Amino acid sequence: NNKGFGYIGVDHTRGWVVAAFKGSNDTADWIEDFTGGEFTFKSCTLPSGTTTAGHVHNGFCEYYSDLGEMGMPTDFVKAVQSTGYTPMVTGHSLGAAAAVLMAYDVYEASAGDVKPELYTYGLPRVGDHTFSQGLGSRVELGYRLTHNRDVIPHLPKCCPGLGKCATGSACPYHTATEVFYAEDMDDGSSYTICDGSGEDNSCSNGQVDLSASDHCDYFGGICGTCCK
Repeated sequence: NNKGFGYIGVDHTRGWVVAAFKGSNDTADWIEDFTGGEFTFKSCTLPSGTTTAGHVHNGFCEYYSDLGEMGMPTDFVKAVQSTGYTPMVTGHSLGAAAAVLMAYDVYEASAGDVKPELYTYGLPRVGDHTFSQGLGSRVELGYRLTHNRDVIPHLPKCCPGLGKCATGSACPYHTATEVFYAEDMDDGSSYTICDGSGEDNSCSNGQVDLSASDHCDYFGGICGTCCK
């Protein structure tokens, strides 16, 4: 639709069914919205009819729902069940937030029959701690890739706790497991698999001089515009 872009593809060579979501064309605008505190967290009712555990950023809920209501989760489930292929969901930036909600929704739409593999790039905090824990039980595996000083994984800001992010119901909290690239993101580049909490202070959370340009520099550049 005119608010976002996602597609479902079948890779017969690798045996994958892939749902992929494009990031926003207006990254700078929603960075400004986040830093200005313009967000609310509440329960999110997904296209499958399921209400998420915990709370989700309202804007992410609406963004995914606009795409999900076009039939993406049900079409994805049908493709997986008809082929028996590995279900994979992925996205960058705002598209990564949509991918997280799609993975949750697919599990519910299939009554637990389909547990996707989830790979995100430059993911913001989508929901609170309860939501993040709930997502973990609904995916086969989940890797959240972050690059060096990318600002987006730091937004919305988490609630400060005792040396770590707090886990309250109104507090943004990351999904696990983070894979942190401290320098380049090329084939063979070194990376760290973080502690599995979602909020490892030795990984992206430990960066202070944040960068918007690192948000686009995932494996040679990932930002762009929609096809015409």
